[in-house]
Amino acid sequence: MSNLDDSEYYEVGLEHIAESLNDLKYLSNNLKSCESFLKIINYTFRNAINILILMGKCNHDLVRPIEFRCSTGVASHNPVYDPLTDSHEELRMLILNCEKCKNMPSTDALFPNSSICFELETEYFRRKQNEDKISLIECIGREVAIRNNYVENREMAQKNKQRFNSKRVVFKSRGKEPIYLSIDFESGGFEVFDHKLEHLGQFSFGGEKIKEADSINHQLIE
Repeated sequence: MSNLDDSEYYEVGLEHIAESLNDLKYLSNNLKSCESFLKIINYTFRNAINILILMGKCNHDLVRPIEFRCSTGVASHNPVYDPLTDSHEELRMLILNCEKCKNMPSTDALFPNSSICFELETEYFRRKQNEDKISLIECIGREVAIRNNYVENREMAQKNKQRFNSKRVVFKSRGKEPIYLSIDFESGGFEVFDHKLEHLGQFSFGGEKIKEADSINHQLIE
């Protein structure tokens, strides 16, 4: 369980911490510990404290959201199974509300946080044979864009959808000369454009350039 305060940023390495082997059934056999733990969970939600619950592999078969019940109430939460690949609202909000992310200085890098997105590229290839392609690409694309400090521009997406008669999801970077990401629903990844809306090329979810710029076949209007 991790707490992230809006005014401070904490970076915690878990590589050398052994994973708990106790599943949630353990709590039901330890009533005193169970009640205390669940009261803490309920307290954090009632007081709108940003909280991230990390679940061990032995609990990955549980269907989210999970209800935490105790004598003071019931709390429903979507815990994180794998921070590198999970895509859901709680994880996104913690990243968006992080003060370090809000005040991230401008950079020439198109994907400044690609180091925390490389597993999402692997996740895409692992899941694409068994899931709806369009939904999966949009899910992974949103997660990668947000982790790299881009903001969705729905108005721009709607204009391009009407102009080119195709589904568009567009993101804009935070800067005086913004970069635009348009999710590539054909092959996965992004079509990237500079602040003048000039095509820069096709990039993977991991931030690697796959194809060179092609302004004739790839256009974006503002």
